[in-house]
Amino acid sequence: MPLQLVKDLPTQERALKTCMFCHRNDDNELQFGKFYTNENITAHYYCLLFSSGLEQKGTDEEGILGFLKNDIIKESRRGSKLSCSKCRHNGATVGCCNKACKKTYHFPCGVESRMLNQYFGAFNSYCIKHQPIQNVVVKGHGQKATCTICHEDVIAHPNFDVLWAPCCKKQSWFHRVCMQKLALSAGYFFKCPICSNNTLFCSEMKRCGIYVPEQDASWELEPNAFQELVQRHNKCDHAVCICPKGRQHDGEGTRWELLLCSSCGSKGIHIGCGRLDWSTMEWDCDDCSSLESRRNSANASPATEVPTVPQASAMLTPVIANAFTPRLGVKRPHPGDSTSDSEADANSSGDEREVDIISVSDAESPANSLASPTYSGATSSQPSRNVARRGGRGGSWSSRASVSHSEPKRSCNFDKLRFKVTDDDKNIIVIFDNDDQAQNKSYTIPVDQPTSHYRKIRASSK
Repeated sequence: MPLQLVKDLPTQERALKTCMFCHRNDDNELQFGKFYTNENITAHYYCLLFSSGLEQKGTDEEGILGFLKNDIIKESRRGSKLSCSKCRHNGATVGCCNKACKKTYHFPCGVESRMLNQYFGAFNSYCIKHQPIQNVVVKGHGQKATCTICHEDVIAHPNFDVLWAPCCKKQSWFHRVCMQKLALSAGYFFKCPICSNNTLFCSEMKRCGIYVPEQDASWELEPNAFQELVQRHNKCDHAVCICPKGRQHDGEGTRWELLLCSSCGSKGIHIGCGRLDWSTMEWDCDDCSSLESRRNSANASPATEVPTVPQASAMLTPVIANAFTPRLGVKRPHPGDSTSDSEADANSSGDEREVDIISVSDAESPANSLASPTYSGATSSQPSRNVARRGGRGGSWSSRASVSHSEPKRSCNFDKLRFKVTDDDKNIIVIFDNDDQAQNKSYTIPVDQPTSHYRKIRASSK
């Protein structure tokens, strides 16, 4: 007959089972341990552990967790000659380990008489007169304290019913019953509820009679206890889901692919339902977005706010970002403009000139973009995208229509346009290489100026 728990037996059969040592049929795991039966031998686990003359000679698979049938019968016969100090009946097999003490008990009678049992080593038992007492090093004895486990009042004084944790060095008092329940539930994970100390705390609790089973925690042993943690959220939480196959459809690689919140992962949305950007493939739910917004607003301080300095690449973007796009025609001044080359050279010899940078948003749309680099400025009233207009009317860098059209116009060659960032990262130098022997021209763009819709930048000629 295999080892069984009495509580797993049928009701009628369970009522006939009694412990061979204490002669009780109480199935109280917290006080007496588990109630086992095997080969017509029925006993509480703690009655077996603390019987003075019983040895565990077998393996865990033999008898009742290593206690063999013949040894159990032999110890029961020995206890039949001893009377219990509490109930005065025979069968008392648990005795006080103090050599001068002659008290013996049935294990349940010893628990009722506040006998302290140590669940390690030789499994010693001590009567209330000879049991060890905790040496408390904190003040406040006799005052009211709070049990950290049940949050009820407890008298701050070490005794059989009240325990103190030495690892915290403060008012850490617990009920014995609460501590025993925690130990049975935690198993290997038993530690101080306040400071999470394991070594000193467990050693002291075992010395004070707390049984810590060598097993996994109860939450680890429960079947499918964490099943919900391995389940992925699998539906679209958009207010109006337009997916033709329903909210739970996940079409990977399509616009009906289901994305989860990158912060909490507890909500999802289809790419098509949320009209999300395919390039990012990330999405935050409304709750996480609002939480992040509140956090940013709380951390922001107007008094200490530092203005953001645009990066060098950001400063160049309005000017040359689309300059290398083949379909956009960008014009360069040509000999047919209203100002001759000699006049342009004279004008360029000045110390400073104003150059307007036209932003991308105000440039013409793609539909109206220039078809070829040889596009003439006389056929359009608006300047090309990102064109620098120099000075006032009719300047050598003006994109307006020229007065004379007799000479052919030439397009801009951006292969001769170079950029250089200064060592202090505060200026960007734009250099134009000339085909002839004339001196190259360069313009300095300061980075620390704020970006605006129409921005004038001082350009100096070198």
